[in-house]
Amino acid sequence: MRFVLRVLLIATSVTLFTGAEATLGPTPVYASDGAQAPPAATKTTAEPPGKDIASQGMTTTAWVSLFGALLSGLFAALAYKLSRTNAFRTATIESQRMLLDINKAYLADPKLLAIEGEYDASTVTDPEFPAKLKAMAYMKLNVFEVVFPVLPRGRGRDAWIR
Repeated sequence: MRFVLRVLLIATSVTLFTGAEATLGPTPVYASDGAQAPPAATKTTAEPPGKDIASQGMTTTAWVSLFGALLSGLFAALAYKLSRTNAFRTATIESQRMLLDINKAYLADPKLLAIEGEYDASTVTDPEFPAKLKAMAYMKLNVFEVVFPVLPRGRGRDAWIR
């Protein structure tokens, strides 16, 4: 990545500094024998505006602006990709933490496995059991709400939607 950026920077700088020619002051007029004419005879007529710009191609300012726009677009794309990766990783870590909390609840009270169909709920005599079972159901729904937005597009996601 660094190599590509260096090559791009060098190519841009070479293009910027070799493509433009600057003239300082009026263009001197030479006599036929190669001697420079007196200062009063120097050429002072102005060329039409834009003539030398058209012959040079893009100006230095245009190149710098173009380079800045391309660099800005590159960094915007990188920031977008990084933020999506970070969001996916955060959702994954959060869902794993919630699943660990559910497993801890199952270990603390194995009767809650009735929600999975692995325990006979009719034999439970605890008066708080229906509230605990309802809380477990909400915990499982919360895990689903965290995991669902980061599911990849495709058949797996379509199966959950339909």
